[in-house]
Amino acid sequence: MERIRTLFKAFQPSIAHQGPGSVSYQEINPGIQLRNWIFCFWRLKSDQKLNEDFMYRVVSDGCIDILLELHDPEKVFITGFSNRYTEYRLGKQFDYVGMRFFPAAFPAIFGISAERLIDKFIPLEEILPDFARRFKAFPKQPLELREVGKVFQDLMQPEIVDPIQVDPRFTEAMVQILESKGPLEIKDLDPGVSERQLRRLFKFYFGQSPKTFVRIKRFQKVLGRNPTPESLKEEKSYFDEGYYDQAHFIKEFKDFYGVTPKQAFG
Repeated sequence: MERIRTLFKAFQPSIAHQGPGSVSYQEINPGIQLRNWIFCFWRLKSDQKLNEDFMYRVVSDGCIDILLELHDPEKVFITGFSNRYTEYRLGKQFDYVGMRFFPAAFPAIFGISAERLIDKFIPLEEILPDFARRFKAFPKQPLELREVGKVFQDLMQPEIVDPIQVDPRFTEAMVQILESKGPLEIKDLDPGVSERQLRRLFKFYFGQSPKTFVRIKRFQKVLGRNPTPESLKEEKSYFDEGYYDQAHFIKEFKDFYGVTPKQAFG
């Protein structure tokens, strides 16, 4: 997992363009014990009561999240990977915190296939009742994000007692995808396993096919460049990530983001 950690990045849209009022989003890194498993601890909150309900857009990033509302910490949810964008109506006042797992981390730790969570936003108790009950000890008072991270760290620590193994063939395929530049065909991967077996591994650890992860990776690489409509038009950097023409890029971007690149970055 350390190889995946050093290569993988997950980006979400800027909050500044998503709604009226004062809304903030923060991320912090986990401690050393969890750094190969948890991508970040995060917080999304309204800094003041908003004039209208806030719609939060989540784009495809390949991750699984566990989250809760600090005003009601006993209700803990898990959200699986989706290969389309999702929008959530959060109301006029909210304070959500969560931990985002690296791809493969949640299935490796808890032994639950990522395929079970595809396109799901469900109470954590439905799949991990014992672990969900431990969240009842979550403090019911205002917390800073670093304090939230400490609580998550303490909740996760008992789950990382034994050495956790991820199938090395899956890891090798992930690393080859993350390191790739330009167009990539699944048949070009060489993880030491057949394409059929590789699809099975990806279903368990990631939730969908390796081809889907390739699409997510190049979409996320575009987001990570912080593009503008002008830079996309002039530099056409999306060609560097394996899109074969502008129409291909715009169609796939709309699937994962919900709007065109011009609307997203303008």
